[in-house]
Amino acid sequence: MEISDRHLSDPDRMPVLKGEPRRGGRAARRRSRKNQHREPVSDHSRRRRKSIGHEVRQPDRLGDTVLLCKDLSQDLDDQPVLRRVAFEIRAGRAYAVTGGAGSGKTTLVRAVCGLLAPTGGSVLLRGRPVDRMDPETLGRSVSYVRHSVATVAAASVAETVRFWGRLSGLSRAAAQERTVEVLERFDLTDLADRPFDDCTSGVQREVSLAVALLRRPALLVLDEPCRRVDAGTQDRLIRNLRSLRDEGVALLYASRDTDQAHRVGDHVGVLRDGWLSWDICPEQRSPAA
Repeated sequence: MEISDRHLSDPDRMPVLKGEPRRGGRAARRRSRKNQHREPVSDHSRRRRKSIGHEVRQPDRLGDTVLLCKDLSQDLDDQPVLRRVAFEIRAGRAYAVTGGAGSGKTTLVRAVCGLLAPTGGSVLLRGRPVDRMDPETLGRSVSYVRHSVATVAAASVAETVRFWGRLSGLSRAAAQERTVEVLERFDLTDLADRPFDDCTSGVQREVSLAVALLRRPALLVLDEPCRRVDAGTQDRLIRNLRSLRDEGVALLYASRDTDQAHRVGDHVGVLRDGWLSWDICPEQRSPAA
């Protein structure tokens, strides 16, 4: 079903998504009869469920392994793009990958997000192969920040964020609540009613990051998030990424900008011709590096 502008302007008119039954009808009557025999839900449990649309995700403990790449190899059109790439990202840590054009950064990002089945080796999210996980389960744990976020013509910033919250499976109330929270986090509340298409590229990039946080992911994957934005926006984005890392989110940050990679990553890997040829801690660099 096509989602029109009137759906975005009024959350109550949003179409019912898969997995969310429509109001009324036999399904509603069955739920009503079933609920008559349920034990009452405590206020504490109700608040926890409400926070993420009836989905409660236990956060990873700091230091737990979130992502593990084991000898990952990836061919595209019968040409090797990644060759035995291996690294680990733990909760509350950031791994940055840098390299020139064609080095394999975007292919690595796509493989980590489960968009490509590895030719060899494996990509494990909390011990499970990502290419075998169903999209709903994977989407609850991994958020992919692209260069830009798709929107609907004439939609405001808040409507765009809420739109993606609904598409990600959040209830109407949860999508609205999380929209308010993420816009506040990125100091975008004053721009909530501005048409998204009228915003600067920097603001649009910040909105993309806000959208990625709607489901409270365990792993945030970013592909060139600071490319072609002004220095002030870069600084704000990087500060927010460091804050997320300190809160326990695992980050995979891909950029051809080496300085950005070192500002974000606790470890930095350099891809060259598909090989991860360098893996260091930025604070261990020599003064000449």
